[in-house]
Amino acid sequence: MTIRKEIYAKHMRSVPAGKLIFTEGEIGEEMYIIIEGEVEISKRTSVETSKTLIVLKKGDIFGEMSLIEKKPRSATAIATAPTRLLSMDESLFFPMIEKNPDFAVKIVRILSERIRRSNSLIQALASTNREALIYSGLKDYAQANGIDSFKGQRIVRDKFILWSTHHIGLSEREVSDGISQLLAKGVVLLAATPGELVLPPPK
Repeated sequence: MTIRKEIYAKHMRSVPAGKLIFTEGEIGEEMYIIIEGEVEISKRTSVETSKTLIVLKKGDIFGEMSLIEKKPRSATAIATAPTRLLSMDESLFFPMIEKNPDFAVKIVRILSERIRRSNSLIQALASTNREALIYSGLKDYAQANGIDSFKGQRIVRDKFILWSTHHIGLSEREVSDGISQLLAKGVVLLAATPGELVLPPPK
């Protein structure tokens, strides 16, 4: 995908880590290409919770649906690392589609992939109970933040619960109740250190 240097110079935007790029529900008039950095896309699941849908990296495109459909943003985008974006409004986007075949093909592929991912998510939500969702979240969290011990991976319960409200879209109460059920079944164990859980290795 080739983009002229003058377009980069005019439409480049730098975003510090932690800064919102756009919020779910707001009107969107631009789409973005990640030139450098990382962007997390999340969606509200309730007033208090949200779920991370995907983390995008260099070369990925996002925000295109609001530009194409003229509808409010369907998700929230936040930079999770210092990020440089190429911002494209309608006056730049549609001429690019017409004159740059590589760009047009990339957009079609992205839209096709998003539809496929949405279908997979719908199927997963239809077949996954809350307990399994929390256990899956525990495994993801332990992989990134766990401390290895002879019984398995140790994690801090309260930190996991806070993480869960954003990454698996359940409330703190729902996650806490789910952990209690997993503890009762022996799927998760209490660590010797107060406030910590142990996720045993798979049998």
